[in-house]
Amino acid sequence: MLKALSAKRAYSLAERHQPIAFAEFRHFWDYSCEIFEGFPAALTRPPAAYYWCRTDGEKWYYIGYALYHAQDWAAWPADLLPGECHQYDFEAVLCRIPYYLPHHEPKRGVDYITVHHHELLTFSAPAALRPAIFIEAGGHGIEGLPRLDGKNVLTIEDWRLIPLDPIMENPKRREGIRQIFNNCGVHLPDQWSNHGQYPGWFWHRPDDLFAALFK
Repeated sequence: MLKALSAKRAYSLAERHQPIAFAEFRHFWDYSCEIFEGFPAALTRPPAAYYWCRTDGEKWYYIGYALYHAQDWAAWPADLLPGECHQYDFEAVLCRIPYYLPHHEPKRGVDYITVHHHELLTFSAPAALRPAIFIEAGGHGIEGLPRLDGKNVLTIEDWRLIPLDPIMENPKRREGIRQIFNNCGVHLPDQWSNHGQYPGWFWHRPDDLFAALFK
């Protein structure tokens, strides 16, 4: 059974293994920000990422980073499809890191799963300590390998890290956010799936999710 880590250890791990992101930028809605009560977009420097950490205490750490955007959008009129634009957006990357003790040198190698709209994508970086990700403009789907193609991108190596556990463990706040998100077709981590498969495993069963997707 996986366990959560102390706040200090969780932050240390989240900081050390935070994603290196290439975020396509075409609108201020493409900037990852904090979820405030009332949900206005509040842009901070650096961009915000919500994190959580779990471990089996022997082999792996599981570290998640969720990115909130105030709006999912599409350019007008050519790229606009029914239902494509909506308020709020929440997608993420989940990392599997080899276990190591505090104050020891981390072991290299990271496997990671990204939330790309309604599917989960898998990637491995055997020599890396941090995942490299590409975040598309508009829909904010996250891919594992940078796909720059001359696009206007923000390179993000340091995030404003915010723990997600206080939200997910507070029923009133969690369900309030869930209702607002779900009304716009947006999910929280305990609802993410791969086209309906493995619902909620991203949050509740990361070890089983990696076992299922990395066969």
